[in-house]
Amino acid sequence: MAGELDRCVPLEPSATRALLQAVPKISEDTLGRNERHAKIRWAKRILRFVPRRAAFHRYPVIGRFADFARRRAYLWSFKPRYVRPAIYLGGILSLWPVMGLQVAVALAASLLLRANVMVAGALQFVTNPLTAAPLYYLTYHVGKVVLSTVGEKPVPDLPGGSADEVFAATLEAHADLSSGFTQTVAALFVGGTLCGMLMAMVIDGLYLWSLKTGRSRR
Repeated sequence: MAGELDRCVPLEPSATRALLQAVPKISEDTLGRNERHAKIRWAKRILRFVPRRAAFHRYPVIGRFADFARRRAYLWSFKPRYVRPAIYLGGILSLWPVMGLQVAVALAASLLLRANVMVAGALQFVTNPLTAAPLYYLTYHVGKVVLSTVGEKPVPDLPGGSADEVFAATLEAHADLSSGFTQTVAALFVGGTLCGMLMAMVIDGLYLWSLKTGRSRR
């Protein structure tokens, strides 16, 4: 053993310094790889629930357009110019009263606006059977407040009087009921658009921050 130690050639001081300087870099590279792999694993868990390119044909209705959608590269691209429109598109659609048709509408809008359908589709899960009632309740009242500022006419009370007056008032009440339904739907769409836009602005801000942070670490 002593002979083997005697035969060991000591490192030059410059080589020693280079080795010591390389150790932190190796550690940083390893940490960077681990962090990237962790993000990839997290993304894969999320992507299980969104319309992926490979599994697009399995979706009802929209699966019929799988071949057509797969040929549109921008639907699956994660470049910011395709992701950012998808954030706003998906945020607004997620709060519109079109539950059950959201993914199909998201696909059509993504084709029209050249947006990432995976991001737009993922945001549709914001509204689900557990969250739909409170979210629609919120968007309805937001829309109602907005519409009231433009002078929406309240439904009048049914007046008394002769049979002809009551009959005429009844017809007017039915017309007002139809108008009230239209106003309710309008309130849901207006409130959904405003709340969805606000949610999308927050998500977009976080997305831009993550891009900036990722670039600064490189």
